[in-house]
Amino acid sequence: MPDRKKAPALKEPNAYEVRLPACEKIELKSQVPLFYVKGGAEPVVQIEWVLRAGNIFENNKGVAAAVAALFKRGTGKKSAFEISRQFEFFGASFQAVCQAEYVVLSLETLSKYIGELLPLVRELLTDAIFPDDEFELYRQNSIQHLQVYLKKSDFVADREMGTMLFGRNNPYGKKTAIADLDKLSLTDIKNFYEKNYLDGDLKIFASGQWDKDFVELMEHNFGDLNIGNKKVLPDVETQEPEIRKNDLVIDSNGVQASIRIARIFPDKKHPDFQKALVLNTIFGGYFGSRLQSNIREDKGYTYGIYSYLQFNLKYTLWGISTESGKEVADAAISEIYKEMDRLTKEEVPQEELQLVRNYSIGRQLNGLDGPFRIMDWWRMLIMNDLDEKYFEERIRTIKTITPGELLEVAKKYLKPEDFLELKVV
Repeated sequence: MPDRKKAPALKEPNAYEVRLPACEKIELKSQVPLFYVKGGAEPVVQIEWVLRAGNIFENNKGVAAAVAALFKRGTGKKSAFEISRQFEFFGASFQAVCQAEYVVLSLETLSKYIGELLPLVRELLTDAIFPDDEFELYRQNSIQHLQVYLKKSDFVADREMGTMLFGRNNPYGKKTAIADLDKLSLTDIKNFYEKNYLDGDLKIFASGQWDKDFVELMEHNFGDLNIGNKKVLPDVETQEPEIRKNDLVIDSNGVQASIRIARIFPDKKHPDFQKALVLNTIFGGYFGSRLQSNIREDKGYTYGIYSYLQFNLKYTLWGISTESGKEVADAAISEIYKEMDRLTKEEVPQEELQLVRNYSIGRQLNGLDGPFRIMDWWRMLIMNDLDEKYFEERIRTIKTITPGELLEVAKKYLKPEDFLELKVV
């Protein structure tokens, strides 16, 4: 029995041995791979169907997102209301999120209802009919939402920075306009569904606690589908930026400025990527970062400022994002570059680096809390053609990187002339 009168010994996060729990894999008869992590104390399950059906595969803007929104609004047997009612009756959540390369269909439910809900998901995957009234309602709502968001500086800033970085014709830089939504057609939507859903590239990820017949249920519902065809990502090329610094005014009476500063960065497989993640944490990746301490805490120019590495399969970007009062926006931008300069000229003190080590290891431990989060890690690895060695390298880099290595990475990648700058008021 532990002595409750004595506090347990403190142990810094950096002292923990962090390992990624195993993920199992089987192939259904359809050759669709099923990856799963079984565990957790509660009888709940999350299943994700990941299709290569993102924006990068569309020929006309807005089609991929429209299919992801509409495929669950009617099948040959059920109306949108009946589909929604069935998920709600079992207390389940079903969502579809359209990303650059993928569409992720996610089901969360109590384990005992898997058998009732898997046939419905199969029906959506194979028998969506895209009713005319649902399509027209979606198009009108999308136009109205876009009209509203185009008046928001942060939304416009995110869109414009993508175009500045990658080019307006690059799938990662293109923007859906109201005119594109006006031109959406059911023919384009049905063709995209047939090509990228019915004849798609599918992987299934499951996590949680379930009965022993789970694999049999997955085989019964998805083992005969022809949805395991490998799809190659289309070639995408960046172009030299047309403009490196841009000031946009969308509201002459606006009081807020949205600031975006970003550059293209090597992908996850590059040897500098893991080191850059640690450097980014120091720079602007957590609440105690250099950017937060200077621009929020000291100067009071913003309520929050962050830097981040945003990665796609083809490209990664290293960016800084914040909103400030328009009268101090230029001063905030100046301070961002000053913090870049500091990192390229001065080694990070050991005390600061140790704090970031502990924070980063703590985040990794939190990211392994339960089967859903463990599967988040595995899904990222698998979809990026990586394995557990990548995770091990992440932990090793956090624990062992030196101030000298961080200085070299900063000198290499934190050059102001390599970043594009955007301010939107």
